[in-house]
Amino acid sequence: MSNISEGFNGSDSGLFLLDPEERALLRACAEEAQQREQEEEAHRRFLKLARELPAVRLEKVLRIRRMIADGTYVTSERLNQAAARLTEALA
Repeated sequence: MSNISEGFNGSDSGLFLLDPEERALLRACAEEAQQREQEEEAHRRFLKLARELPAVRLEKVLRIRRMIADGTYVTSERLNQAAARLTEALA
């Protein structure tokens, strides 16, 4: 990304005609534009990562939420299976 204010210095054509207040305003605008570019780039990276995530199966999520609310999700079979997987992973 280019820094908009990089090219501005006292020797540039026209800038030396600006008073200090105008120069400050010009620099502030350039800094804001650069910040906006950085925020847009971060947003693009976020969207790219979001697109790469696996799709959520809504029906499955809703079914499991209902089971948790009903108290039927945690069973001895599931606990034993989770314990076996954990033991295997730690081995």
